[in-house]
Amino acid sequence: MVFGFLLYEAVDITYNVIKLGYNSVTGVYNWYYQVEEKEKELKHSEALIEHKDTLKLIDTINLLNHRLETIEHKFGYKTHLDDDHLLKYKYEDNIEIKEID
Repeated sequence: MVFGFLLYEAVDITYNVIKLGYNSVTGVYNWYYQVEEKEKELKHSEALIEHKDTLKLIDTINLLNHRLETIEHKFGYKTHLDDDHLLKYKYEDNIEIKEID
């Protein structure tokens, strides 16, 4: 029982000494290179904003693709991929177009 208590205290002291050392080294580094916590938070928030903007653009592209497919379906066009993985358009109905003189 005493051995368990000593082992617990040794692990606790070791953890706290390592944490104190890490925070001290980080603090000295940030002080020496004049790194501020607000700059880190600002960079993080800018990255989140860019990520949200990217997600909005992806949603907009998906919406526009859906609208395009709807319009193509209404006019009888179908899109498909051929063997070379290129997007090809195929027209299903045979509509005659009259020439205007």
